[in-house]
Amino acid sequence: MAEAGAISAASTMKVAVVQTETARNTVNYEGRALNKLKYDDRVGAVVETLSGEFDVTVIGDGGLGNLAELSKYDVVVAPRLLTTTAKQRWAIREYVTRGGGFVGSFGASRWDYVSGRSPHPYEPIITLWQFSDSWDMSRAWEWGEVSEFYQVKFNNDPLMYGGYQVGSSSAAHPITTWTKQDLGVSSLSMGAKLGDYNELAFTMPGNANVTPLLTYSTRSNSSSADDGAHGSMAGWAAPYYYGRVVYFGFQLHDLMYSDLHADYNTRKTAQRFMVNAVRWAGSTAVYGGVIKRPELSANAWFTRGKLYVNETVKNAGNVQLRGRLMVHVYDPSGGLVYSGTAKNQPIPLPPLATYTLKSWQPSLGTPAVGTWTVRLSYEYYDYFRGGTVTTTRDLYMTSTGSAMSMKGHGAQVWPNAACVPYGTQVAGPTRYETCVALSKQSHPDGVSDSGAVILATGANYPDALAASTLAGQLDAPILLVPETMLSGSVAGELVRLYAGKEFAKVYVMGGRGAVSNAVVAAAVATIVNDGGNSIGSGDVDVTRYAGANRYETAAAIARAVETPEEGTYAKTAIIVSGQNYPDALAISPFAAASGVPILPVLAGQTPDVIKATLRELGVEHCIIVGGTGVVGSALESWLESSGHRVGGVADNTSSPDVRLHGPDRYATGLQVLEFTSGTDGFDDGTLYVATATNWPDALAVGPLAGAAGTPLLLLNGEDISYSPAVATYLLQQRGSPPEITAVGGDGAVDVFVRSQIGVALGH
Repeated sequence: MAEAGAISAASTMKVAVVQTETARNTVNYEGRALNKLKYDDRVGAVVETLSGEFDVTVIGDGGLGNLAELSKYDVVVAPRLLTTTAKQRWAIREYVTRGGGFVGSFGASRWDYVSGRSPHPYEPIITLWQFSDSWDMSRAWEWGEVSEFYQVKFNNDPLMYGGYQVGSSSAAHPITTWTKQDLGVSSLSMGAKLGDYNELAFTMPGNANVTPLLTYSTRSNSSSADDGAHGSMAGWAAPYYYGRVVYFGFQLHDLMYSDLHADYNTRKTAQRFMVNAVRWAGSTAVYGGVIKRPELSANAWFTRGKLYVNETVKNAGNVQLRGRLMVHVYDPSGGLVYSGTAKNQPIPLPPLATYTLKSWQPSLGTPAVGTWTVRLSYEYYDYFRGGTVTTTRDLYMTSTGSAMSMKGHGAQVWPNAACVPYGTQVAGPTRYETCVALSKQSHPDGVSDSGAVILATGANYPDALAASTLAGQLDAPILLVPETMLSGSVAGELVRLYAGKEFAKVYVMGGRGAVSNAVVAAAVATIVNDGGNSIGSGDVDVTRYAGANRYETAAAIARAVETPEEGTYAKTAIIVSGQNYPDALAISPFAAASGVPILPVLAGQTPDVIKATLRELGVEHCIIVGGTGVVGSALESWLESSGHRVGGVADNTSSPDVRLHGPDRYATGLQVLEFTSGTDGFDDGTLYVATATNWPDALAVGPLAGAAGTPLLLLNGEDISYSPAVATYLLQQRGSPPEITAVGGDGAVDVFVRSQIGVALGH
């Protein structure tokens, strides 16, 4: 498949069109008078259309079930592929998951093929959907393994009568936009001359990935019998993991070719739709934001010799799950006494839906005294965790020998065994040990010639972030300390930093409520008495920058560091929200490297002390980090009108008068990363990554990253799927993957996320 990040040119995009024996035989088996075209003719219509635009190859059953073969192509197109084997469905799903494009047209695939099955080898893949009344799909067919990337709820195959139409939905999508442009029209419509069977499918609540492309219009045809399908979704597009899927629930392949089925305008529209569907499915790789998170719970009771268990699985993710819900009961000695699988088949779960299997009934007779374990489990597919995996949660029952009562649930255990973390890690068991680890990395030989170290509270973030510029100027590490005591790890690091040194400068960020005098005194005493150096009490210079609040403290630091006098960022300041930390965290390496001070503001107001500092420093340019929700447009106008920001300069340019922002903290962080990467001395061939949902571990990384010229990438430390823009960015670096160092322990950037980073980068 095409390398992630590269848009395949139409002339070089490799496309496989599926023509299989199993599908041909199924069409013949299910053939009806309405199906006027043979299977080979249908496939030929698609091949003929696509061959004028792409490098097209026809593949059969062997290729369809071979992941290595499929991976040679940017896009696989499956017209009327009614039948597949489990092996083929697995290969198709894996192909899409890893970055392939898939375009299906009616019935791909709805039948399970098993050689030798009687009375015929073609059976619908049937599964039970049992939810609330609104989700009652107990008679529905389901597509098996490939249903996971279709991400829709399927209803049935209504017969739509001659004259039914298919038109564009109201949702915007590149496929429809490109098709309108190609045809020079403002709306899209295709009319089918003959009636045929088509599929009805519906998007599911909680799934934001599916974009409707087309809808059915059946009220203008010769019968009212199909009016129930009017307005339903006829085609959709969706990203899934690293691939893209387009599906047409109607016989698009017929409308592309046959005069019997369609007039000239419809044929042209259908052909352009197919071409543009392939074009989109094979275009630049984008992460689909797949969150797979089944959550297990249960209640249980014992009566008349039986243990009754109601087991529930909830889909707390954003795409369909399809897995086996199981229970295992263990006696107090650990022996397995019962196991069962719900319905003996996979249970599909739309996003946000729950499924409960009521009253498992293991017969225990007289239960042994002690603690029994009821192990709940759900087996499902998760590419990031290594394929088909099982998540478990234990329910405990206390037995007296004649009665049992619930003792409570254990934590849910996620399957991380297959996760291989990518890159290196700088971390300690707490925020204080993490900053010590960062200090050891940035200053392996002790403090720099400045003799400086910076102390800031580890109980809050503003002071340490505002100190990034000062730390850069002094080439000093930032050490986080508790408010009222000096931790042993920080004391030990002070000893290491000043071993063999002759003087020390200790800079304290914030007032005594942030870093107490007792902590400062303990730090000085540690340096003087325990350092193995020639530093006396008179050789330690202590400077405190403090104010009544975070804004005054930041102003004091900014006045001390001033602004650069020359160069690209002369007379420049960084404006960030003083009410949250991600934006300042993202820009801290740049601040440390460039010497540009960080000034916090309120969303709609500039504190007086910050205004005074801007005037005192003669600031003429401002880099604003964050959208107008955190740094308001009125404040931006004030900066411009007050001479602190050149007006009329477009945002997101190389000018220092720029606003770096995105729709969320992750997108804003990427804007900062892109801006930083364009700065002299910075190289995005190496990256520090830190969580954007908590601040302690990454507070001290700014000076280290700035000195190394390494941008900081902020992501969700629990699951990269919660920061899909970051996953897409990493995916697009596969051609030249950066070196990665995660900042913080597994509680900050989980081993699962470090593994996801590797997957995104192609490792």
